[in-house]
Amino acid sequence: MSVERAKQLVDALTEIEKWRTKPASVRKRRFTRFGIRSSGLLVDVSTNTNAERPHTTAVQLRDVSRGGVGFLLDRPLRVDSPYRLLLIEQELVIKSMPLFVRYCQQLEKNAYLLGGEFGAEAALLAALGVPIRDIASYDVPEDSLGTDASGDFVDPDEMEAA
Repeated sequence: MSVERAKQLVDALTEIEKWRTKPASVRKRRFTRFGIRSSGLLVDVSTNTNAERPHTTAVQLRDVSRGGVGFLLDRPLRVDSPYRLLLIEQELVIKSMPLFVRYCQQLEKNAYLLGGEFGAEAALLAALGVPIRDIASYDVPEDSLGTDASGDFVDPDEMEAA
């Protein structure tokens, strides 16, 4: 997807952002989202080994909160897949953080709206005494937790009615 096409989709999605002015109890979001227009890189950490260079994908960021980020991509990603998100400003990586894909919705051909949840840095957990071998060993896919968090995109109009 071209940068220009991504910008057009972001502008079209601005209509969705109008619902964010509602109180948190109506929004059903833990953290407030803030609309942004920025670039990032997703680094696939699921297949990375020391012998191969990790696969990176450019994304167009559309919103951010303390808990995660929304972005546009030209292909779908598997829900629950792990990535490292590199935030970029003026061709400089300003922050790198773990990210887990939580939803993926096709908008049109070669245009997907995705949401990712920030994860705790493995180095932080290790510094706090969690054994390295245990850090991801006990992770549970979100769809097996018995919650209604399906990972599917929810239309804001449907959230208002709920």
